[in-house]
Amino acid sequence: MKTKRIINLIKFIAISGNVIFIFSILYDRLTELFAVTFDQFLGYMILAALLIINTFLVVKGADHANMNRSN
Repeated sequence: MKTKRIINLIKFIAISGNVIFIFSILYDRLTELFAVTFDQFLGYMILAALLIINTFLVVKGADHANMNRSN
């Protein structure tokens, strides 16, 4: 039971950190009105995509691990 609470806490922290970082990137770009080079833009989009994929994998991975333990 205690392990499940720790896993949920780590999952919450990882997801929150990813969301905050994505919003900080968007805010930074909006304040400069997206005045960046193509290389910078591509880098920001790749980073945002990796963070979104990471969040998805954290959620699905924890759910999958919990399902395997219950069986």
